Amino acid sequence: MRAHEPPLVDRDWWAAHTLVASFGVLVAAMLVVVPGWSAPLHAWVTLAAFVNGVLSCHAAARAFNAGRRREWRAAMLGLTLAAGLAAASAGLLGLGRWVDHAGRDELPLDPPGARP
Repeated sequence: MRAHEPPLVDRDWWAAHTLVASFGVLVAAMLVVVPGWSAPLHAWVTLAAFVNGVLSCHAAARAFNAGRRREWRAAMLGLTLAAGLAAASAGLLGLGRWVDHAGRDELPLDPPGARP
């Protein structure tokens, strides 16, 4: 029996991050298509943007740790993923804002003829 076990190496950590972010973007895209579902869309966009932000911070921390160990490929992968997740988070928030403004212009809350 060895006294020092080798550390568990997780080389596929990025796959889970990518799948979770893709799921969030896919559900947001489906909710945009459904007319009249702005409240669930905004709730989902907020949740998905928060989750993407957390995953982005985790990827950035993994990139920083890989850079400290001088594992440059792993560091670049983490940095690229962190930037992509941050861009996806900002894009989701922009999508929610765009849908909100587009919905106000196309679907007035007042019935026709109610305004002077």
